[in-house]
Amino acid sequence: MENSHLQVTAVTNLERFLSQKQFSNRDLLQALHNSTEIFKNPILENKEKKIIQKTLLTVLDEVAIRFDLYTTKGFLDCYFEMLPTYKTGKETFTALNNDFEKMTGEKKYLDFKSFKEVMGMN
Repeated sequence: MENSHLQVTAVTNLERFLSQKQFSNRDLLQALHNSTEIFKNPILENKEKKIIQKTLLTVLDEVAIRFDLYTTKGFLDCYFEMLPTYKTGKETFTALNNDFEKMTGEKKYLDFKSFKEVMGMN
């Protein structure tokens, strides 16, 4: 329960951060990464998961607006901005493509291979 309370506190801090509306793209993407990691915690109760999910969607919306994720260029810009946060390009792509799916209900790219082909990264 204590760990769960810390998770909700982290989300509250994240909400305060988002309300400022003056933060760098890198800070925003770090917030996205952090909120995704918090959401993965298996000990969270349903009520807490709903709070975190709402915050996660708020962060995703802000990312979509900032980077215009619906365009190929925006997706690619966001990918390169997120790259330092993850161990590999494939991990970065998977996280971003999954986030895109959370927002739209569909993945932007079928898989990493198709993403690289579209981007001319082969």
